[in-house]
Amino acid sequence: MNYLIVGYYGFGNTGDDYLLSQTIRMIQTTDPACTIAVLYNRHATTPVPPKTQAIDRFSISAVSTAIRMSDRIIFGGGGLLQDQTSLKSLLYYCGIIFFGRFKKKTIILLGQGFSRPRRQLSRWLIGIALKCCTWIGCRDQDSFTYAASLTKKTSTVHLTGDLALIGHQLAFHAKRNTAIGLSVRPTPNPTTPAIAEWAAVSWLPIVGIWMEPGSDEDCLALIQESAVKTNTKFRFNTIHTLSGKFETIGSELPPISLMIGMRYHACIWAALNTIPFLALAYDDKVLSLAIELGQPYINTRRSFTANDIERALAQIQMEYDRYQRLLIDRVPALIRRAELNFDGLSPLTKFRN
Repeated sequence: MNYLIVGYYGFGNTGDDYLLSQTIRMIQTTDPACTIAVLYNRHATTPVPPKTQAIDRFSISAVSTAIRMSDRIIFGGGGLLQDQTSLKSLLYYCGIIFFGRFKKKTIILLGQGFSRPRRQLSRWLIGIALKCCTWIGCRDQDSFTYAASLTKKTSTVHLTGDLALIGHQLAFHAKRNTAIGLSVRPTPNPTTPAIAEWAAVSWLPIVGIWMEPGSDEDCLALIQESAVKTNTKFRFNTIHTLSGKFETIGSELPPISLMIGMRYHACIWAALNTIPFLALAYDDKVLSLAIELGQPYINTRRSFTANDIERALAQIQMEYDRYQRLLIDRVPALIRRAELNFDGLSPLTKFRN
């Protein structure tokens, strides 16, 4: 069969590019004779994965031709049907679904997250788009509940898990009292001042981890600059996680005892390595993950201070074994749930009128 994979690929985001790798592996496992095309950023500095064809995601003619040539359109992980980034992004992905439906293609959503949209128009568009899909895998309970409420067809909506979890087993990389991993990103609400104020007096060295070039780097640089002004002895090291190399982050990092994560897949990586984490929840997906795994969180959509961060980290330190045990107990269930995404690629998943 011919597959077209849709997602935010080729922009250097470690999490999204790993989702692409996982989606390709899943397809090749279930359909060894497949041909795969990927909607990709034409300005990408990294090539499309081997044995796949890159389709310029910005070319209407190229995208429409790829849709016509495909048998299945696969949305490979992430949270694509949302208007938090922009309404244009939502219109883009809905347009692919609507055209695919018009051409009677099988449309499959794997490991998707759904946040409550800001606009009524967005809710309406998402509802119609989901009704055009043949199989919908939701990576968390909130997404599942929301998608089911929009489609009114529970037979097409399934509770699964994030694609990044597939094929992994728990690892034990946490080293107590070593360093704190810090993954940040730009958000609508300013978070840098509170993080920098906390970082300046951190009792452990900080390892900055940027998972998307440019934006994450700039955030970490601002935090470091502000912290140094407060404390000239501030200890900070920045590590770049190579794009698409989610599985090698552990070999690139020095030992860390806990993670402060805004990036969803930084928290996923910490969980897989049984490293307790403090989630700086800038949206629903990070909040849902922290709650499901019993890890502390700060809702950054509300005002917070350095003291809030300090208190949360002190709580982890005092109950370190408990928070780690929660990961050991709960992450395997998430991995098993993520494997259910394979059901969406079954030969039985076909277009229905």
